[in-house]
Amino acid sequence: LLMGLVKITYDLYLGKILLRLFQRLHVVSKAVYPEERLGKKPAFIGHKLPNGLAMLVLHQLRKLGKLNSHRTAAARYYDELLRDEKVGRVQTHNNSEPVFLRYTIRLPRANEFLKAARREKMYLGDWYTIAIAPADVDFSKIGYNPLGCPTAEKVAKETVNLPTHIHVSKQDQQRVVTFLRRFYGFKH
Repeated sequence: LLMGLVKITYDLYLGKILLRLFQRLHVVSKAVYPEERLGKKPAFIGHKLPNGLAMLVLHQLRKLGKLNSHRTAAARYYDELLRDEKVGRVQTHNNSEPVFLRYTIRLPRANEFLKAARREKMYLGDWYTIAIAPADVDFSKIGYNPLGCPTAEKVAKETVNLPTHIHVSKQDQQRVVTFLRRFYGFKH
C-alpha cells in the first residue's frame, strides 16, 4: 500500500519524499544499505525474520510460479514485437526458458529515449547506467576500476529495461514498442 502511494506520486517528487520518509521511519527498507556501498555485509543479514515478515515472504513464494510465468510470457511477447527491429537483447546462456526480471535491450541514445518515455508516462528501467551499481559504491573497496572495463561501461549507458512485472499487460507492452519505433524511426 505504501509503495503503491510512492509509485503513483514518484514523478511529482512527492513519491521521492515519501520514500525517504518511510525509509527513515524504518517502514520500508532501502534498496541498498550504506554498508553494501562499502563492500560490507549489513548488520541485519543472518537474522531471523519477524513472524509477520516471514508470513509475507511465504505468501509471495506461493505466487512465484504465477509471477514467473507472467514475466516469461511478457519476454516472449517482446521477442515477437521486436523481432524485426535493430535492438540488441541481452541473451541468456542456459537451455531452459529464462525468467526476465528485466527485459534488457541496447539502444543508442538510451538516456534521451528514457526521458521521452517518462514524458509519455511510461516508466522504463535505467537501473544500471554504469557497470557496477549503485553509482556511489566505493569502487576501491570492491576492487573495480571503471577505466579497466570500457566496453562494460559503454554497454551500461546503452541499456533500457522494458517492464515484465505482473501489472504490465500486452496492451502496455504494445504501447512501449510503438513508442520505441516512433522514437527511433523504425519502419514496421
